[in-house]
Amino acid sequence: MQKVGTIGEFILIEDGFWCGTIDKNGRMRISPDLHYRSIYEFVDGVAIACQSIQKNEALKWGLIDADGNHVSEFKYGFVEAWGEGYYKCEIGNKKNILRKDGSEVLKNWFNDVYKVERGLFVISNTIRKTKEHPTLYLRGLASVNGDVLFPPIFDRLGWHDEITLDFFYAEKNGKPYIITKEGSIIDPAGDHLPKSSDEEDNFIWNGPKDTVCDGCIFTDGINNKGEGCRKLQKQDFRNNVIKGRCEYCKQNEQDVSCREKWDMDHDEQAKDKASKVSDVYATKLVKDFIQDKLNGDIMQLVTFNFSELKNDKKYGNCGGFAFSAERTNIMKAIMTLTYSEVWPEISYYGFERYDYNVTMVNTYFMLLGSPVGNSFKGMQNFRPSADLLDRAWTFHSLCHTIGNYVTWAGGVGVCREQLCRAQRYVDTYLEAIHLAFTNVRKGNTDILSAINHKKKVYAPYRSDEGFTEMCKKMFLGDYLDRLGKPVRMFDGVWSDQKDLTREAYIKAVEQYFDFCEMEIPRRSRMIVNQLMEVLGMDSPIIELEKFITLEMPQDFEVLRSMPEDPDGAISYEKYTANAVCFIQTSPINTEEAMPLTDIKPIIDDLHQGLADNQGIVEVVNGDTKYNKQFVYSIIKSAREHQGMNYILTMHVVKKGKALCVRGQFEEMGTTGIRDTTVYEYARRQNLVKAIGGEGWFEDPYDEGFTRGLRMNLSEKREYDMSFPNHPLSQMRTFISFIIENN
Repeated sequence: MQKVGTIGEFILIEDGFWCGTIDKNGRMRISPDLHYRSIYEFVDGVAIACQSIQKNEALKWGLIDADGNHVSEFKYGFVEAWGEGYYKCEIGNKKNILRKDGSEVLKNWFNDVYKVERGLFVISNTIRKTKEHPTLYLRGLASVNGDVLFPPIFDRLGWHDEITLDFFYAEKNGKPYIITKEGSIIDPAGDHLPKSSDEEDNFIWNGPKDTVCDGCIFTDGINNKGEGCRKLQKQDFRNNVIKGRCEYCKQNEQDVSCREKWDMDHDEQAKDKASKVSDVYATKLVKDFIQDKLNGDIMQLVTFNFSELKNDKKYGNCGGFAFSAERTNIMKAIMTLTYSEVWPEISYYGFERYDYNVTMVNTYFMLLGSPVGNSFKGMQNFRPSADLLDRAWTFHSLCHTIGNYVTWAGGVGVCREQLCRAQRYVDTYLEAIHLAFTNVRKGNTDILSAINHKKKVYAPYRSDEGFTEMCKKMFLGDYLDRLGKPVRMFDGVWSDQKDLTREAYIKAVEQYFDFCEMEIPRRSRMIVNQLMEVLGMDSPIIELEKFITLEMPQDFEVLRSMPEDPDGAISYEKYTANAVCFIQTSPINTEEAMPLTDIKPIIDDLHQGLADNQGIVEVVNGDTKYNKQFVYSIIKSAREHQGMNYILTMHVVKKGKALCVRGQFEEMGTTGIRDTTVYEYARRQNLVKAIGGEGWFEDPYDEGFTRGLRMNLSEKREYDMSFPNHPLSQMRTFISFIIENN
């Protein structure tokens, strides 16, 4: 039994596959014998938990109290917090809401339920396509008291304003409705609500008291027969009195009536639609995002985690859907601008009409499962090492960066989730797309249907050459072979696959991570490059397809490009307690690269060019893990006042492409600690002579070379681990990362 973390006031413990809690006094509150696999944070004494009596048994989810007692039934496929103290629960593809006492809010279950806000939530059902109609996604409205105020009959329904939450806006068959928080429905268009009853034939007017007209500024002039008011003619006046609702009613002249508000909103919506049909809305939103979230530096978009926008009203709004990064308005805006060359008619408004959709390229669901506590629902069954689990969490974050998203026209992207599990991997999914583009008879029927629904959009790409062109425009070229056809890259397993061994699972995970950890950042940089060009920003990155790209350590921050930087240069920076680390990568011609197979000419040239305050530390050549050739040199250079500057020059070459990596790693803070410490150790071990210091300085490649500031004993690799923050140690760590990850 071991402590693995905290959940509020309790300490989380694990015993094998099961977990429990102890309180701050060390008293057992929830025993692992209750077989809970995960326990979440307690809120008002209630927590979400999942349970399995046998380790290979499917997990069941529900609510528990602080002593582990069931608050709800444990019959759900998943439970998550859903706003205002309520929880969303799932059984199969049906959803409901749980109260914190464990009771279910709705008598009937729906295909989806949305966040609880102000005691209300949107419900939705999916009506599958038939010969008479396409697939319909209908919405309704329900209350946490269990009442369904409106069944799923609307094509669109959501809060009119996500901040004020004043009323709902709905559409059915293109006609607008306003729904109040009390459940009343207003017909702003005034031409499609049911006609009023025959009561108007016996209409009796006894004055405005206790009617909708009470206190309204238009009541003056109403005669005793109620034949109209100062605003409405007889028929409209009587209809509104009978309904108990008038769109024109207001208490003061300066008030805004519902009708006036509707007219203003209608005008605003028309302007909003026009800006979304053009690129005006998307461009402004992206520029605002760069200023607000990226400190004005678009290069930070390369590593930005879009899942962090979950509670952001401006950029993380998902239009009434449950939060997901691909549904956020900023993601749709970025995709609108990025993929304009792929889909010429793309617009932000097109996303709202479901003409386009955003999907993940590489997902974590198949191999890892959903995040559960400090692990993942699927991965935890295979006892991952701590290092692999840390890598999984890093990959989980990487999946929510811009390089892991792509836009498809129509329902093509949606089809991916409808295919068999193996085809949810991007490599096999692209195979299915390619087959549908080139062989109608053998293509997947769902994909073919989605493509035919957008026949005009996909027409240019329905051939081998067209498919290749489309993939390259979508930055998916690394998933194709040299002939432009999809490559099978992954084992295609999933975490709950029967008879899957731990060895096969771990191998598949590592294989997946190895590729994605390089590919996703590469796509991020290419998307940012494209976005910079569309926005007309200065110093765009040179098209990265033409040059080698390197996966860089994530602890280095991307810097803003400067006018004097070489074309295509990307700069990075990092600080430690004892070092300032600066790196810049830039493409070069292969003719400019140092000799790759023989380092002697490099050493000779360096010896000839060394200044009196410089010396060679090392010159190394070889191949990276993924078969790129490299060669690098490290030169030490004494600064004018104190401390040392280590200069890296590294050239990486593959298939006629070359990249130069230049680095300066300087000492900061207290300098000379490494030299002094190692010197004293070496003196005691008789590795250097106490008088004269013989054995301390030596050129690593020529014992007879005495000019300049030669390498000293402390600068050997064997001392790096003892001084991890030293600039030379940091430089070698960086070099090792480049070699092992590229």
